[in-house]
Amino acid sequence: MLLHITPEFTAFGSRIRLLGSAGGGRWDDDGENDSYQWAAGAEVKFSGFSLSGEYMYRWLQDLPLTGGGTKDGEDKGWYIKAKYSLNPQWKFLLKYSDVDLWATGTNQLLTDHYQTWCLAVDYNIAESSPSYRRSNGSMPTSREAMKHCVTGAIPSDGGLPSSIAASSADG
Repeated sequence: MLLHITPEFTAFGSRIRLLGSAGGGRWDDDGENDSYQWAAGAEVKFSGFSLSGEYMYRWLQDLPLTGGGTKDGEDKGWYIKAKYSLNPQWKFLLKYSDVDLWATGTNQLLTDHYQTWCLAVDYNIAESSPSYRRSNGSMPTSREAMKHCVTGAIPSDGGLPSSIAASSADG
C-alpha cells in the first residue's frame, strides 16, 4: 500500500508544493518479509526560479547475504535541485544528491555511498512550432531540446573526481 500527498498553495507570490509519501508491504515472492518507505520534500517556484528537495528512506526485512543468513537493510538519501528559466527556450539546472544504498556482503550488508551532481543547460529549438522540422521530417515537440549534463561521483575525501581533476590540470 502506498499513500502519496502533494498539497499546493500560493504564499508570498510563490507557488509552494509539499510532497509526502508513505508505504508498506511485502518485498519478497513468499510474502514473508516486510518493507516500508517514506519520503518528504518541497518545491518552491517564483518568477522563473524553482528550488526543490526531497528526503527518501526505505527499510527491507531479511535481505539474503551471499554467505548465508539474512540482515535488515535500508536505503536513504536526499537531493536538492535549483532550476532557472531565462526564457521559454533557455533553462539551467543544478542538482546535488547524497544517497546510501545497501549492497549484499558475505556476512553483513554493505553500504554504497553516492554523492552526485548534475549541471544542465536546456535549449529548446522550437516552441511548439509546426514550421520547424527535423532532418528526418518528423515534428519537434515543445520539450525537445539539446542538453548537456555532467554527472559524477564525488569522492568521500571531498576532492575533485579524477576526470575533472585531470581536465583541470590540462588547462
